[in-house]
Amino acid sequence: MISIESDLIEPCRLLYQRRHFVQDKIILDLRKRYSGSLLGMGWVLLVPLLFLGLYAMVHIVIHNISPNGMDIFDFSLMMFVGLMSVLGTAEPLAQATNSLPASRQWLLNLALPPQLLVAQMTMTGFTTCVIGLIVAIPVSLILDPMRWTAVFAPLVVMLQLLFVVGICWIMAIMAVLFKDLQILVRFISLALLIASPISYTWEMLAGFTKIFVLLNPISHYIILNQYLMVIGEFPPLEIVLSGTGIALGTFALGNYVVRRMVNVLADQF
Repeated sequence: MISIESDLIEPCRLLYQRRHFVQDKIILDLRKRYSGSLLGMGWVLLVPLLFLGLYAMVHIVIHNISPNGMDIFDFSLMMFVGLMSVLGTAEPLAQATNSLPASRQWLLNLALPPQLLVAQMTMTGFTTCVIGLIVAIPVSLILDPMRWTAVFAPLVVMLQLLFVVGICWIMAIMAVLFKDLQILVRFISLALLIASPISYTWEMLAGFTKIFVLLNPISHYIILNQYLMVIGEFPPLEIVLSGTGIALGTFALGNYVVRRMVNVLADQF
């Protein structure tokens, strides 16, 4: 059975106690990833801006879309916020499927908990989302100083991080048992991009369409950020509750799966 103490509080305590290790490993991994590149760490922000440019060309220039009378700046901000949430999930998922085999020496030689290593790799992949939204908050306030609700966006980022860490724990275990998941995750990432409300708002949806969009967990965090940073209002209570429940529930379930499968991991390694 999932326990609040063992599966919600304990992993948070572990991450806090090992926070210096996690921080140092994130910095080391980022330096390795961009070592030798011309722009270095600048790619962390440039990649989402390239995605934004592509989306802006398709939706604004080609299709001339303007949801609810938004100007080009607000519409671009809305798409940027959505892309950050999607990229902040897709990249960690791709890394999670190879996180445990890639960390074999850390697991065996240093006896580090698998939860810690997978969470660290997840946070490394989530860096793009964090930096992007750090940029988006002041942009939102510059476009409209009355959008003071944007200051609550970091809370949404924390909720999404809990969700992503939890789902990556599950994916990491599943990938050890089922190698095909490393291939399937590419389709999952593309599906997240298509099924997320990046270029449309919650108010534009109706009936079954709303249900379909909400089946994608990332949609909850995109909608929350849209309200806080683009619309300038607090989001509907049901979205707040669903986003919080998904984050805490997935985080606890992910830790539970790792705890129960730790012996299987030992046999695989």
